[in-house]
Amino acid sequence: MDKIYNYAGQYEGACLTLGENRYAKRSSHISEKMIEEFKTSLFNSDGARPSMDGRQTKSESGLLSIVGDLESGQTRHSSLPLFAVPREIELFMRMKKLSKRFSSRASFSTCNLMKPLLYDQFAILSIDPTDTSSQWSDKGGRFLDAFALKTAHCIDSYPIQLAGESFVPEELSTFCCLDGVTARLMPQAAVAGAMALGWFADEHKLLAFTDGNGVTAFGIAITVYEEVSADDNEQLLECLQNRQKKRAAASLIIRWWRSHAKKIKSTSAEATKQTKQKMSQTSPKLSHRVKNLVSSPLQQRRKGREGLVLHRSFQGGMKKIKKTMTRVSFAGTPSHQNVNSAPRRMTSHEMISIDEPTSVIIAESITSSVSDITRLRAKESFGSMVAERDVIFVQRCYVMIGGDQSQQFLQLRLLKHLIEMDIHKSDSKLELPPNDETTIRHKYLQGISRIDLSKKQSRVRLPSEIAIRQQMPTFKIELPSFDLVDTIPLPLPHVADDWGVAQLFRFLKPEYICSILKLLLVERSLLVVGHSSEVVTSCICALLQLIKPFQWASNWLPLLPLDMIDFVSSPVPFVAGMVCNNAKFAEIIRMNEVKDAMNEGLSVVNLNQGKLIMTKEKGIKTIVEQSPAPIQQLSSFKDRLEVLRDSGDSSLASFSTFLKNGLSREALVTLDAIRNGIKAYVKGFAGDIALSNDGWRQYGKYNENEQFDFYPSLFINPIGEQLKLQEMLCHSQLFVEYVNRKERDSKETAELSKSDVGRFIATFVYFHWRRRKRIESKVVV
Repeated sequence: MDKIYNYAGQYEGACLTLGENRYAKRSSHISEKMIEEFKTSLFNSDGARPSMDGRQTKSESGLLSIVGDLESGQTRHSSLPLFAVPREIELFMRMKKLSKRFSSRASFSTCNLMKPLLYDQFAILSIDPTDTSSQWSDKGGRFLDAFALKTAHCIDSYPIQLAGESFVPEELSTFCCLDGVTARLMPQAAVAGAMALGWFADEHKLLAFTDGNGVTAFGIAITVYEEVSADDNEQLLECLQNRQKKRAAASLIIRWWRSHAKKIKSTSAEATKQTKQKMSQTSPKLSHRVKNLVSSPLQQRRKGREGLVLHRSFQGGMKKIKKTMTRVSFAGTPSHQNVNSAPRRMTSHEMISIDEPTSVIIAESITSSVSDITRLRAKESFGSMVAERDVIFVQRCYVMIGGDQSQQFLQLRLLKHLIEMDIHKSDSKLELPPNDETTIRHKYLQGISRIDLSKKQSRVRLPSEIAIRQQMPTFKIELPSFDLVDTIPLPLPHVADDWGVAQLFRFLKPEYICSILKLLLVERSLLVVGHSSEVVTSCICALLQLIKPFQWASNWLPLLPLDMIDFVSSPVPFVAGMVCNNAKFAEIIRMNEVKDAMNEGLSVVNLNQGKLIMTKEKGIKTIVEQSPAPIQQLSSFKDRLEVLRDSGDSSLASFSTFLKNGLSREALVTLDAIRNGIKAYVKGFAGDIALSNDGWRQYGKYNENEQFDFYPSLFINPIGEQLKLQEMLCHSQLFVEYVNRKERDSKETAELSKSDVGRFIATFVYFHWRRRKRIESKVVV
């Protein structure tokens, strides 16, 4: 046996020691190397401090102290100005710090001997209304588009402090609020239409933070829009109104300039066409060279005339805009005032209240006169719209970190109830001050922290398909102090295993799903892109659940912000999700960083289009596509899910309905069959190691440090010999006769199933078989 081990150990990387994660070592080594290179690059060879984009620090010791803070995961010194840290260092250290912080909290809660909590930390992220110095950005050029604030402010957190490292809720805003915390300013009359368009729809996210040692901290986040009082937030109202005013003016000028430039272009094209026609009539026998010599000065003069016309027309158009701004009647004009009366200038409130329809009226009035009836109707409609004061809607993100992944459905249901309490300001039956919302919220969080299933309830399993109509036990939650009475059917729904797997088979073909699982098994990076956060995060969690009994050993992020796309150049394999539309996806796929990553093993899944863009790494595509997979079996399950979805099971398509009602019993049985089929397929790659608890012993030995060394060659060589045996078998007459017999049996079964005798036998057997199974089936409670 020692000779076999010595032979297997001759190959590089042939021995793998259990309990060691090579990705953790590689990540630590790369981060240390990047920090050392950055330290040495801070100063030139002659000792002079280099310029950093015009920004300088106070001293050399200050630079090195900031680098030390990057290594330790602390924040930068507030007394020192920022300097140009390379993006790859800042991004890599930022991810490492977040993963280490949250995963360490997860390991602390796991090692706790007390009963595990439903969650470890809670936080609410939103906008600080008193902070007007923050940099806002526009999320569109239309009048009612939202404004975004990149960094969120922590409104509340519970508990205040736990054992372990300090918790900084603002760090979660990168992954919970991908585009920043948004705010909308709109008239009260437009709120109903905005809600119908889904502008204020809730967003659900599944979070995960994994360190190099494989410790994962799970979490959830729900983002909602809350209406805030404009009277109590005058600073925020003034800030949004000023930005809205500037955006409306810029949009008006751009819209007019585009239409006017289009007219000038069409006029120039018509003049050029006429000039060519005159030239062809006056000189039909000129050669091609002479025509070019003649047309060249004409083109130069034409371009000069176009530039002069555009310049003059722009100045004239701006004068017309100013005149129109004073001529068109706006809200605030008395009803008895004549529409054709003398023009008046707009007040500051009217300038702020210009919306898109009014901008269209102004643009049209530049080139054509507006009738009196049209002006009167526009004034009346706009006046009714601005009769009430503008309302402000601000995003609030409720975050829960910690707990088990199997309890995320329970966490989401309880967090939904808390959000309804905050939005509707429902009164609690506790004897607390009426306006003390924070205390009521903390009492509620304290009450739900110990909610958990009993051992008897956790052992409930899904019944067989025969007993699908049998009544199942339920889990009841009661908190009378907060009017919470909720009933959840058992077994407890699993967000990733149930709804996530359903979304995978909804958007992707079975052959794509099998290819993705193979890519994950060979540890290749994967980027999943979709239209909504709940779909993307649940699909990523479902994919990592489907590769069990294997466990992803490297980094994975259910959501990756668009401004952190450089993460695709990670030196270790990763699985990440990104929310974007098809237009943005086309831009991402053309980025040089993504192209380089795809050449080195990255594959991209587009859930919007249902496509898999395979990596261009040599040899991977052939192995993944040509290796066998249970595609036919999974295709039948996909068809069954589509039938259930078309028959009215809206929980398969809507996450909100899934949280409210769960999935139907038929859908759960189908998804369970899908998971079992994929599990058997994936488990087959482990061979006889997965068949028994001691199967791994024959493929390695213990070293001098009492650590087990696994030799992959000892596992692969027998499989190679078996493949040679199968190759010889399939060329034998024995195997050909077996295939011929299977063909005859299949034809006889197909003919018998179409006959009356076959249908009678099938009905008789199925009736008695179903009756017997119904009697034997019992629900294990």
